[in-house]
Amino acid sequence: NQTWIQQYFQQQASVWNGWKLSDDGDKIGFVPTPLDGRNSVDRNTTQMMLDFSFSQQIRSVTVFFMKSYGDKWENSKLSAKVWRLATTGGSESSRRLLEERHMPGSHDKKTSEMYTEEIILNEPVSAGEKVQLEATLVGGQMFKIMGLAICS
Repeated sequence: NQTWIQQYFQQQASVWNGWKLSDDGDKIGFVPTPLDGRNSVDRNTTQMMLDFSFSQQIRSVTVFFMKSYGDKWENSKLSAKVWRLATTGGSESSRRLLEERHMPGSHDKKTSEMYTEEIILNEPVSAGEKVQLEATLVGGQMFKIMGLAICS
């Protein structure tokens, strides 16, 4: 159910700018969308920050994404940063960058294919602490995030 997926991820978000759920080509995922009635996507402001808290230690985040071809996908690139949000006394006290990746969304094949990027954290996030995924379009006009796996 697309409505449920969109609502779930927006509930996890501390920032949600310029992303929408799309199922074009029967391949569902989050894609950039123009802000404020503009005709094109504004790179570096098309961003989402998803906050998760788990009862177990987190050691990796895997991003499932699509690579495609053509003018729409030219120079497509996503920056993904994984942060630890530490809390003290119930309020957020520090934010520490654990890893960053840049993922290209285009390739030279005449196909649209799903790829994965496993981000192994340089130090685990302890049970009860929050892990934050920051995803920002930094190149091109199109990118499709198809899923996430957050693992211990």
